[in-house]
Amino acid sequence: MAGQGPNTIRVHPSATKALARVARGNRKLAVRIADRIDALADDPLPAAGEPVTGIPGNAKFWRLRVGDYRIVYHYDGTIVTVFVLRVAKRGDVYRNIQRVAELLARMRT
Repeated sequence: MAGQGPNTIRVHPSATKALARVARGNRKLAVRIADRIDALADDPLPAAGEPVTGIPGNAKFWRLRVGDYRIVYHYDGTIVTVFVLRVAKRGDVYRNIQRVAELLARMRT
């Protein structure tokens, strides 16, 4: 998951761990998720991406759907780094959404 396009992909360690858990149970799904993350390097705002609402502040978070899982990431349209913050099942990915904003702040440093 390095991303070979014009944008750099940075994956938070908790998202990496979540992807590893998915791989233990369903390797094929984990490969699909990893491929979607890698594709963000070339196209950080794919047609299938949707903005995430309900996060305080002006952070621009996006989500991608891969089966029952969601990839939550940050891309503000001007930076060349895409921050992948969470990979989780649909029902869990938006819990503690404030924590997602805090993860982004830590990744930027």
